[in-house]
Amino acid sequence: MRTRQCGDPCCNAWQAVPLLVLLWAAVATPLRAQEPSIDTPYRWIEKGLRFGVSPGYILTSRGSLGVGPGSTPTGAGRFRIRVSNPLSFEVDLTYGKSDRHILNPFAPGGPAFVDTLSSNWLLAEAAVQFTFTGSRTWHGIQPYLIFGGGGIFGLGEETTPLIEALDLDRFIYEIGSAPAFLAAGGIEWILSRTLGLSFEARDHIWRLKAPEGFFDPEVLQIIIESGAPAPSESEWTNNIEFALTFWIYP
Repeated sequence: MRTRQCGDPCCNAWQAVPLLVLLWAAVATPLRAQEPSIDTPYRWIEKGLRFGVSPGYILTSRGSLGVGPGSTPTGAGRFRIRVSNPLSFEVDLTYGKSDRHILNPFAPGGPAFVDTLSSNWLLAEAAVQFTFTGSRTWHGIQPYLIFGGGGIFGLGEETTPLIEALDLDRFIYEIGSAPAFLAAGGIEWILSRTLGLSFEARDHIWRLKAPEGFFDPEVLQIIIESGAPAPSESEWTNNIEFALTFWIYP
């Protein structure tokens, strides 16, 4: 029995389809492998607005007399918004509770600390953040610098009857209000589209003014004779804060 063969051109074309499919699969696979792929460690940070909560610790300088605010844990609230590719604007409010030493210049043997008081204070600062990677991260990390300024304000500064008993009113340092400058460096890890974690070292440079009583001629003579450091009417001190900040990108 003889098999009937199709002589129709359309029939011959349909018979060639499987061969063309096999040929396309054999050629397309190596061609796809040769296509360039984008592999970069940089990732875009989609949101430019963020809020942060920051526990930390500040190492303060008490000044030449040793009566300034002492080192203490801190807590801060931060707001930051991107204004250009590498720059963001930042507002910070930092709270601390420091101790202050009472220095009695008339103590036997020369000036001596006789008691300690506590002071609540608030540090208000506005700053500009410069990021080295712009509005992107490198392997999820964004290093940056911060520069700004503001002021430190004393809140509810403690007193004691000893001050009146020893007639030391003019020798008690109070924070009151003082200007401050800020210089900082940090690294932020972008954990997700809405969360970030940063570590920062901040130098808060604020002004200390010595109580006016230490500049009485009698007191200055006592200080000189005792070999204690001479008071400075006004001095700028470096106060280094280390802080973790938990960021929320709403």
